[in-house]
Amino acid sequence: MKIFKKFKKTSMSEKEDNRIKRKKNWTSDEEVALAEAWVHISTCKKVGNEQSRDSFWKRILDHFKENVKDTTRTYHSLNTKWQNMNAAMSVFNGLFIQQKCLCESGCSDVYIMKNALYQLG
Repeated sequence: MKIFKKFKKTSMSEKEDNRIKRKKNWTSDEEVALAEAWVHISTCKKVGNEQSRDSFWKRILDHFKENVKDTTRTYHSLNTKWQNMNAAMSVFNGLFIQQKCLCESGCSDVYIMKNALYQLG
């Protein structure tokens, strides 16, 4: 008596197959382009805060795609990456401010930055 039934192998759709594939790692150039796009769109005086979250990130994606040719990044991937980058920048900013307060008068920002990076580990 067979306990297991044989299952017919089904083929995945392209969309399902793409979800399973490992995501492409972000390059430094892509991270810089994302930061530049975020700053450009968030400081736009023409639109300001008169836009929805969705339109804000759509504009960031459009600006990002202008600077990073042939990208496959999506609205969601940019938003997720920005959240991670923003959290890391906040930690570094806190360490930089802490080091600046501990530093004696006359310390350069480069020295303070090196100490903050050292603290960051």
